[in-house]
Amino acid sequence: LGGWNLEKKKYRTLTIRREGLTVPSKPSFGLMDGVTSDPAVGGYDWSYVGAFFRANYGYKGRYLAEFSCRYDGSSTFPENSKWGFFPSASVGWRLSEEKFMAWSDRWLDNFKIRASWGRLGSQPDSEYPYQSVFSTSEGYFLFDGTRYPTGINTPSLINPNLTWEKSTTKNLGFDFTFLQSRLTFTADIFERKVTDILIPGGKDYPALIGDDDLPFENAGILKTTGFELQAKWSDKLANGFRYSVGVALSDDKAKVVSYPSNPTNKIGDGVLYKGYTVGDIWGYVTGGILQEGDFDGVGANGKPLYHGPYFKGGQAYPGYIWYQDLDHDGVITTGLNTVDDPGDRKVIGNNAPRYRYNITANFQYKGFDLDLMFQGVGKRDYWLSSTSSYWGNGAGSWEVYNNSWTPERTDAKFPMYGSGTGSYAQTGYLLDASYIKLKQVILGYTFPRALINKIGLEKLRLNLAAYNLFTISDMPKYYDADYLSDAYPPKRTFSVGIQVGF
Repeated sequence: LGGWNLEKKKYRTLTIRREGLTVPSKPSFGLMDGVTSDPAVGGYDWSYVGAFFRANYGYKGRYLAEFSCRYDGSSTFPENSKWGFFPSASVGWRLSEEKFMAWSDRWLDNFKIRASWGRLGSQPDSEYPYQSVFSTSEGYFLFDGTRYPTGINTPSLINPNLTWEKSTTKNLGFDFTFLQSRLTFTADIFERKVTDILIPGGKDYPALIGDDDLPFENAGILKTTGFELQAKWSDKLANGFRYSVGVALSDDKAKVVSYPSNPTNKIGDGVLYKGYTVGDIWGYVTGGILQEGDFDGVGANGKPLYHGPYFKGGQAYPGYIWYQDLDHDGVITTGLNTVDDPGDRKVIGNNAPRYRYNITANFQYKGFDLDLMFQGVGKRDYWLSSTSSYWGNGAGSWEVYNNSWTPERTDAKFPMYGSGTGSYAQTGYLLDASYIKLKQVILGYTFPRALINKIGLEKLRLNLAAYNLFTISDMPKYYDADYLSDAYPPKRTFSVGIQVGF
């Protein structure tokens, strides 16, 4: 199989301004009597071209091979690096077809080993990241109603040698079918390495260069490893009852191998550094909630005197959280905010979903059928940092409010409501975001053809469907366990359907 594809995009803008709004409540061009500025035209062109090829070979159903490749060109890259060649190959061996496996014919239907290697390329989001472009700006002085002088802005630094990001994947897989296709099992392990990732300022530049927007470099490397498992059992009983149950489990872990843009290994939300495991959460180790006995009376300023090193955030009060002094320097700090000196913080969890799974089941008997699907995540940490919707520095959360510290409720789970001390990422309030959800239930009945043919119908089916019936999770109930967001609350959906065929 061979092919060729072309894509071209033209984007144009036209901006025109007019002054003299005569009716403020009617912002219409037709109701303006002032000066009209010259139209400003903008836009860009973008194009892509690619050729692809694939060849398959099979010998006696035992030995399988496939080779494919792409040769792609994009206008987003400079002339010397527009094109990229991306090959891939896979082989398979069906051991169950070999003579030396004849002893297993009674129970083994298929046994195949697969191996593959492939590389793909990706482009940057911007249209021409390798071009240094001037722009204009209006002046700051007004002469006869016109702002002068018009300025020409210095263009940002660019890298003329940008090229494709490359994603290379290795995969080893096993396929099994047993007992006349009643039991199937598939297993895959893989490694994906993305190289030449475009990152800002991949090289060292002197401070006197005078530009904070450093050019992009193909310098980042990200490595992901993981596995996928699938198993399914299907059967039919003597009374005509059919059923099948399937389970799927997958997991992956991504790690930054190279990120020269951060030579000091700074840490923070969304900050990448060499050795960073995607999803790591840096935070404090929670010591507990300060009580009145932790203070030495009242100072001259009328505020409680607290001499311990286990507080962060200014003046301490009873009901505030204290943190453990991990570096034993007597104060709670962020240090140099780097991997080597994080102060009193450490990696306390990871918010990447791990051990994702789903369970499916289907049952059929005398026209009735039932489909079930569960899905979930086996391991995931989440730091809920919203001070307005959770911790009480704004509207807050009813759950936190009813379980927060007061002088009469000193054994409360949360600190004093609105204190703000809970908004720092920490171990004591890190949430378990694993969950299991009944994603869908569909119950249907198909009427016997002999019955509906009498009224001129070929098919008549009724079904009831329900989606997101329940979720088991430790997350707040107003958070969607799938998306970890309170922007849109979880929804249950119910539907009734009928299918009629003539």
